[in-house]
Amino acid sequence: MVVLDTAPHADQAALRGADLVLIPMRPSILDLDAMGGSLDLCGLARRPAVVILNAAPIRSRVMQKSADAVTKLGGNVLPLVIRERVALRRSLVDGRIAREFEPGGVAAAEVAALYMQTCRH
Repeated sequence: MVVLDTAPHADQAALRGADLVLIPMRPSILDLDAMGGSLDLCGLARRPAVVILNAAPIRSRVMQKSADAVTKLGGNVLPLVIRERVALRRSLVDGRIAREFEPGGVAAAEVAALYMQTCRH
């Protein structure tokens, strides 16, 4: 598996070689506004895309509203959410990932679930 992290409005070169485009989206109007363009690019490149709700507040109903908005734009939303976890932030301080920082933690489990969902696509 190769992961390319590109800008939201990257050209189609990276898309053309992709088997799947994973689009992370925070629950914000700014990300939602950019989502339409990202989905359009994937459509033009004829590449499947899935949206992952990312950096979500721990206790908030905004995620369902965000997922519904993406669906209205024609996007496919993965059935899991990556929450805003302290472990994700703190692991970056010394270049580790969540699994290295807190192996049995919730953040590590969410990222592992994301990997499994991505592989299913």
